[in-house]
Amino acid sequence: MEFPGEDELLAQADADRIRKFVVGAFIQRDDGAILVLKRRDDDFMGGLFEIPSGGVDDGESLAGALEREVFEETGLRLTSIGTFVNFFDYTDETGAKARQWNFYVLVSETNDVRISEEHSDFGWWTPDTPVFAMSDQVGKLVRDFFKKFG
Repeated sequence: MEFPGEDELLAQADADRIRKFVVGAFIQRDDGAILVLKRRDDDFMGGLFEIPSGGVDDGESLAGALEREVFEETGLRLTSIGTFVNFFDYTDETGAKARQWNFYVLVSETNDVRISEEHSDFGWWTPDTPVFAMSDQVGKLVRDFFKKFG
């Protein structure tokens, strides 16, 4: 699986001296809600909700990492990568500067979410849903998603 523009995203990250790459997936149900996962309390950013996301392995494409991470974290099968939504930079638990690229994706089924041991819970979020605890960056990310995609 691939998407146009991957080379440009990687080139910009290289120019910005980003060395850790992360991908995130917006998975949306028919009713418009997006899937969010709660990090285990004893993990980095513990207790906060996020979209399914994870690191890109050495030699792995962004698209390949997205497909793998969605399956590992949710048990859902990616059917296509849609629109690039946006990115944000952050400092990870080791102090490395990381960039997370986020994509609107389609999955074969949204009714059978099976979270990995990396997470303790999940939910479906809309702007009308009571707020889940999210980092400032993820909160902005999901608000921007709904502004763009409703």
